[in-house]
Amino acid sequence: RYKDAVDILKKILNKNPDNERAYFYAGIIRYYEKNYISARINFDAAIKLKPNWSECYNYLGKVLFELNDIDGAITNYKKALAIDEKNSTAHYELGKLYLSIKDFHNAVLQFTKAIYLDSGNEDLRREFSQTFFLLGIENYNKEDYQTALSNFVKSNQIYPGNQTELFIAKCRVK
Repeated sequence: RYKDAVDILKKILNKNPDNERAYFYAGIIRYYEKNYISARINFDAAIKLKPNWSECYNYLGKVLFELNDIDGAITNYKKALAIDEKNSTAHYELGKLYLSIKDFHNAVLQFTKAIYLDSGNEDLRREFSQTFFLLGIENYNKEDYQTALSNFVKSNQIYPGNQTELFIAKCRVK
């Protein structure tokens, strides 16, 4: 599927092995092919040539997450943010990563920053809402109904019409 693009990028790199963009685009193609090892090699090469490339660190973070290198992914998202603190994608991806490991505090922190920078992002709002929903479930299971209710209400406010209405009603009954 991506063979033609890869062939073109190889020709570019044969003529100019210092073309960081060619490595970057090859990394993106490999990422979408789910060839994460090759993607990592290409992103590492691009970063070696252009070390202050925030977007490249975003993709490297995504690759490392797929390779189950959570610490490496976090490190790369933080590098992206050190270069550009207004990088909403890095905040968003870091929030998703923290959510996946149930670090709700840091997920909320990162999603809040991402929403501040990119309030129109529908996927971001849904993920942010999901964070409060899962936190509410955790509180509910611990029989902390007031905190659960608060988190379910926040979830519903961020992304109305999601699955929280039933849990809001359950908390109010308790």
